[in-house]
Amino acid sequence: MSRLEQLIGNLNGRPFKIVDMPGREGERIGLWSLTLHEEEQARKGAYEFVQNVLKFSSLYLEFDEQRALNDSIICEVLSRALRDPDSSINPYCEDADELRKKLSSGEIQNLFNEYLIFAKERSVLKDVEDPVAEVERLTALVRQGFPIAASLSRFGSPSLRILLLTALDNLSQSGMTPESSVGSLPNDSAASGSGP
Repeated sequence: MSRLEQLIGNLNGRPFKIVDMPGREGERIGLWSLTLHEEEQARKGAYEFVQNVLKFSSLYLEFDEQRALNDSIICEVLSRALRDPDSSINPYCEDADELRKKLSSGEIQNLFNEYLIFAKERSVLKDVEDPVAEVERLTALVRQGFPIAASLSRFGSPSLRILLLTALDNLSQSGMTPESSVGSLPNDSAASGSGP
């Protein structure tokens, strides 16, 4: 079974990893993957914090080279991704403000680096030797009636992009044309000069 099939088959919980808490010997913390909705909420929260709490203008953000915004995004992401190592359902902190109060800037940066490593590990198609073979396995699962749509949110953007591009490439190589595809419009054949 491929790594992709294993991740898809694990519908009982999110991908979860326990790491050492940087700078705190013997202390551990959990990381779990964020959904696209949670990532969007993290970006939104960061913009709101920079504009409404720090009161930074767009001009100041440009002068600051977006550092304040990037730091805020990191805090918002970690406030959602950091979990109790013994129970992934329980968050490490209530929100990004509590995270800022609990951890130093160095600890936050080190934990974010761990999160990036975890996110890269989740991006399974980036690391496989043959993305075409993975897409074929995924297609076989779909043909068997496996509920694939529910688990696509588990994959990071790079994996989804590779998956989509590989599937589209397979589709184009199979001889599908706009005229023969299910989604073509009735006027497509008239516009292309071919008969009805």
